[in-house]
Amino acid sequence: DEPYDMTFAFDHAFNEDSTQDEVFKAMGWTALKNAFSGYNVSIFAYGQTGSGKSHSMIGTESDPGLIRRIGEFLFDFIERGSEELGYQYSTTVSAAEIYCENVRDLLVFMGPNGGPGGGSA
Repeated sequence: DEPYDMTFAFDHAFNEDSTQDEVFKAMGWTALKNAFSGYNVSIFAYGQTGSGKSHSMIGTESDPGLIRRIGEFLFDFIERGSEELGYQYSTTVSAAEIYCENVRDLLVFMGPNGGPGGGSA
């Protein structure tokens, strides 16, 4: 087995003065355009602890991050396309955290003991 060359593109780096809107325009909008063109897309936030990855992805109630901005735009687009053009869409979303070589599904509610939560209160 011969090794093969893999190339990964570096898209952008943001500093502490970057706004959520700038991050969305640079990363979110590009991801959406590619998704609308039929491509699978991923957004990967990488950096040291405290560098703003979670803030960029989640944001705040008054200044939402990429996840909410992309979701709102995506589902608004789907709603308009369904109503105006009769299109049907299928979407799949996943969110994962990789920390200390452990992968955690961020869409699974974790109970107080660290396992899957849920059930009645």
